[in-house]
Amino acid sequence: MCWLDFTPGLFSCVSDNFSRPRTFREIYFTDFNINHDWFYKNEQLKRWISGNSNDLQTQMQIRSLNPLAEDSQQVKLNLKLTLQCYTSSAYYTCKKKGEEVLVDKLPILCLDWDHLGNHDLEYLKKQIFEIPSVCFVSKSVGGKGLFALFLIAEPEKLQSYAEHFFIVFDKYGLKPDTTKGRNYTDLRLVSYDCNMLIRDYPAALKVKRFSAPVRATHNSNHSFNNHSGLVKWAIKEINSAQVGQRFEIVRKVSYAMGGRSTGLENILDAIKHCSQYAGVETKYLTHAEQAFAAGKLKPICN
Repeated sequence: MCWLDFTPGLFSCVSDNFSRPRTFREIYFTDFNINHDWFYKNEQLKRWISGNSNDLQTQMQIRSLNPLAEDSQQVKLNLKLTLQCYTSSAYYTCKKKGEEVLVDKLPILCLDWDHLGNHDLEYLKKQIFEIPSVCFVSKSVGGKGLFALFLIAEPEKLQSYAEHFFIVFDKYGLKPDTTKGRNYTDLRLVSYDCNMLIRDYPAALKVKRFSAPVRATHNSNHSFNNHSGLVKWAIKEINSAQVGQRFEIVRKVSYAMGGRSTGLENILDAIKHCSQYAGVETKYLTHAEQAFAAGKLKPICN
């Protein structure tokens, strides 16, 4: 069976919790350019907004934004919330937290590479596509990053395969976004690339010996005694938080920063601009402010 005929299910937008059965083939070749309804909660206006659009036109709007404009990040976020999305590694009929309905785990792993700067994306796409297990390589929604789908032999070991790939790609100087890929519930926004690379029948990868996950080590002499080092640590923790860990990490980091009465604005900015908090940033901004205030009540003295 060609992987393009697997059914991941398609959600009309990020806020939509109920999918309709659509194959990868339909998503990549048809649905991206069909008008669909969408809705999202505008946290600034404190109300729900709805509309109808097609993802190709929305993608063009996102890519045409002036990154220097004061409101570009918020406009980009709002536009992304109107895009259709799917779970690459599983078929869920419902993704509502606590009420998930999993129909099937798919032998597909999705990896992202964001903000590749001045790299030649077309060249990188071809290099990634050289891997026999690669099904698909394409530019991301914003056009400045890439994502790739891999066929894996053991879909029940998704997390192990993802972490193995993180280490392998990092060794070759192409570090993936490690906040995505491990979880069956990770969402992929619908996007289109006229130069997408597709392999109908890739060789399923079976890893016999997984690379050991890299454990973060903290030097007791780390520069936590200065503002810069502490802020860098806080931002890294916020950006690497996985779904299911976000509340704990945001509270922990904000409380620690509050103990030193520094860095709240940096934490809030990191939450606003990290895709892991898209659509729920207001809730986590509130958690951060509350934990920071609690930390200030127990100041840490250097």
